[in-house]
Amino acid sequence: ELAIDGDPSTVWPTDTYSDPEPFPNFKNGLGLMLQLPEATTLGSVTINLNSTGTSVQIRSSSTPTPTSLQDTTALTEPEPLRPGSNTIQIEDASPTSNVLVWITTLGNVGGESRSDIAEITLRAAS
Repeated sequence: ELAIDGDPSTVWPTDTYSDPEPFPNFKNGLGLMLQLPEATTLGSVTINLNSTGTSVQIRSSSTPTPTSLQDTTALTEPEPLRPGSNTIQIEDASPTSNVLVWITTLGNVGGESRSDIAEITLRAAS
């Protein structure tokens, strides 16, 4: 997966939308599920991205394939991100092995409605 390959020059792009604000006009958001080898209490999530205007929420799930957003649990409120590196602190001490990076506000790349995520790094709580 390009968002976790250790190479910030590669990106995981969302689809490009013609509606300037697709979330929540016709979609609640979209996300990227990351699976950890074992349940871990997260301390922080660092997201490096190339888009402006993106907001994300960190969520957890008891399964790697939740059927709906209601099958996941919010670990943070939606957090606005800036281009470059952003670290989101996780206060929830519940261990999880399925972490959902949920894009609540789509960003902009070169005038197009999309978000490009270069790297995501999960850190365990200390």
